[in-house]
Amino acid sequence: MNLPATSLCLQNGVWAALTSDGELMSGKMREAVKLPTDKPLLVCHAPYTFSRLNLSASAHFDVLELFAFVRPAVFCVPTVGGLCRALGLPVPQSAEDAAASLFTIVNELLLHLKEEKNKQRLIDLASAMGASGQGWAWTPAVIEALGGVYNPTAVTRSREALDVWTDLPEWAEEAPIPPPANNIITGEAARAHLHDLITRRRAAGRGGDGRTAQDNYT
Repeated sequence: MNLPATSLCLQNGVWAALTSDGELMSGKMREAVKLPTDKPLLVCHAPYTFSRLNLSASAHFDVLELFAFVRPAVFCVPTVGGLCRALGLPVPQSAEDAAASLFTIVNELLLHLKEEKNKQRLIDLASAMGASGQGWAWTPAVIEALGGVYNPTAVTRSREALDVWTDLPEWAEEAPIPPPANNIITGEAARAHLHDLITRRRAAGRGGDGRTAQDNYT
């Protein structure tokens, strides 16, 4: 997917930006004012990026949010390199490489969505997230990747769509009770156990005599 955004990454005290048209820019931290503002920014960890560059949180796509949606409960270090490791992609060695890697990460995550089985469930969830507050920036791209058609006028907030725990498998706090067992005891084993009980009773000085007929009855 050709995301209409400019990727922005920080590494080793410099920033690098790559537009969707292929224009690459870079500079020192204090030179971030040179960034183009005609398109949203594609970043990794928006609060950190904007605070380091002293930029206002303008329209942006945070790839960490997309990763959390596509790969929920999967750990990754919140950096471009961490995302690449989590997805099995080459780790960038410079800010310029990281800026290019952001587009690769986005495409990899959106391709993963196309393989999902319960697409309608995820479309409803993305639609509900897009209708909350100012709307989720990734909603159009996610719906398109899932095979749906994004219609901003049809996006509505659904409480049921946000109940993601309904898809979790049932689990119990304790292990299930094992099924009843049927352990066969032979006559010889019963006689041996009875003999052992009588022997211990005699040793304790409490008497007890073994009787063959009684043993057989038992």
